[in-house]
Amino acid sequence: GKTVVALDCAVHACVAGKSVLYFSLEMDRGRLLQRIVANYGNIHLSDLTKGPHRSPETIQEIKKAKRDILKWKLEIDDNSEVTIDYIRAKAKQKSQSKDGLDFVIIDYLQLISSAGSRGKNRQEIVAEISRSCKVLARQLGIPVMVLVQLKREDKDEAEDRIPSKADIRESAAIAADSDIVLIIHRKERDDSPDPKAMFILDKNRQGPAPKIFYTRCVLEKS
Repeated sequence: GKTVVALDCAVHACVAGKSVLYFSLEMDRGRLLQRIVANYGNIHLSDLTKGPHRSPETIQEIKKAKRDILKWKLEIDDNSEVTIDYIRAKAKQKSQSKDGLDFVIIDYLQLISSAGSRGKNRQEIVAEISRSCKVLARQLGIPVMVLVQLKREDKDEAEDRIPSKADIRESAAIAADSDIVLIIHRKERDDSPDPKAMFILDKNRQGPAPKIFYTRCVLEKS
């Protein structure tokens, strides 16, 4: 669900005319763009792959969504082996371009390459990457959204247990460096007619927390 939420944020920022740089270390650019078309056009993902079996109306919706997306100030970097130095250099270069830079999304932190960190344990490496993301946000004066993984739940734990920032994998520094920690939690199987995801605002440096709210969760359209 974390990529779905990140793409939704990217779409809303682009529609508002903002310049977005999206680093995707897990998914290639083609698949991300498919999801963006589905999200923005309110189109079922399966309709994007049906070929000649799509209705004329669906074909027109897809074409319109693609035309609009081409006008956005969106850059997707799907290099799967980037380092934090690469991310920092590219973001600074983009901020000095004609479009500028309003928003950086990194999907996701634990996949950033740790080249040059020989002799350090994993927690130290992740803490350094986390701190670098924080510094980047401050230097450029823009939000940097960093996606992270939570620890997998123990099978013996109660199904209704609500996760917290203490469940972030590999380093407590991620939660400490963050201005906002937003956790997405949903049931593995939700067969209800109106499936929802739980959002837990577990840290908010400039406002009240914790807070819990729910949002409709239709993954076929993001």
